[in-house]
Amino acid sequence: MKKCTSAYDYEMQNSTAGARNTETINNFIRGG
Repeated sequence: MKKCTSAYDYEMQNSTAGARNTETINNFIRGG
C-alpha cells in the first residue's frame, strides 16, 4: 500500500471526513 502523498489520496482513504472537509473548502472558495 503506497504512502499517501496528496490531500486527494488522504481524502480517498478517509472518505467521510474527507468529503466534509472538501465541502467546507469548496464553500469557502465560493464565499459561502
